[in-house]
Amino acid sequence: MTGLKIFGTLGMRALGHVVPAGDDIVRAYRAAVPRIGVVPKNAIVTLGDRRTFRVFRTPAECHVRSTDFLIYYFGMVDGRETRAFSRLVEPGDICVDAGANSGWYTLLFSELTGPGGEVHAFEPDPRAFAQLRDNVALSRSRSAVRLNNVALGRSAGTMPLYTAYNTQLSSLHPISPDLLPHQADASASGGRFQVPVTTLDAYAGMAGLDRVDVIKLDVEGSEFDVLRGGERVIRMGLVPPVLFVELNPGAGRQAGYSVHDMVAWLDATVGYRFYQATALGRLVEFRSVRDLLADVDRLPPGRVLNIFCLVPSCHSRRLARASLFQRRWSRG
Repeated sequence: MTGLKIFGTLGMRALGHVVPAGDDIVRAYRAAVPRIGVVPKNAIVTLGDRRTFRVFRTPAECHVRSTDFLIYYFGMVDGRETRAFSRLVEPGDICVDAGANSGWYTLLFSELTGPGGEVHAFEPDPRAFAQLRDNVALSRSRSAVRLNNVALGRSAGTMPLYTAYNTQLSSLHPISPDLLPHQADASASGGRFQVPVTTLDAYAGMAGLDRVDVIKLDVEGSEFDVLRGGERVIRMGLVPPVLFVELNPGAGRQAGYSVHDMVAWLDATVGYRFYQATALGRLVEFRSVRDLLADVDRLPPGRVLNIFCLVPSCHSRRLARASLFQRRWSRG
């Protein structure tokens, strides 16, 4: 490593950890790092809240589109959603992280729920699961964290896992490169093999869970399957769980469903209202389901829309704490 690249790396990290990492800044870093910075191998990053991550462990993780890159240069992944969860998750909550990958949200939930909380993480890709297990061990999690090297789905059994070079993109459904133009350098197939699948309902029964407070779903097209396999969990308590769901139209089509159908199910099953996080982590409500679906239909190929789902009559305390009662006006 040259002196110039060492200086460039230190300077970019110092700036990245204090400047909000918007899309434009991340794009600029991804372009600049190959020229004036480095992607070090097997580095340790400890954040201010004690969460600790080992990054760039393998060649597959050593690229500018990986989660590791964001952790190393910015100390933040999904800034909007991370800040929103920091407002919504409460001490003592029971959280489910479906599609945990290397553990960003698993460890965030562990810090937020504290000693009285529980985090149940699911990650079927063995490469990502190895990272997840390592990062949880390094961080000495505050809450009870249970790691599961299985997938969640609509029914129990086995399914093929289609692996991607970038483990964030591995899916129980075939990965179509044309659905991911912005990830083209990272979406090359790494093969296919069978993985165990369980349902959220079956897991909750086995684990003795009488409630779940927060569910994060980012499972590359399997979101609707996980929801339908967890309907009893969603309905079982007086207060339904707060949901975070990635709406991915392309991956949904690969899985055989429409995002429109999933949103309609969420609306009809529990009466969820739908919100999107601002840059500061405040949630703004979509004026209507119609407006939400119009935004989904405007997404370019390969893009996703992240939403939070809450029921105001049940989640008033969480909403009030985060000042969430601001409606999003229709764009017409």
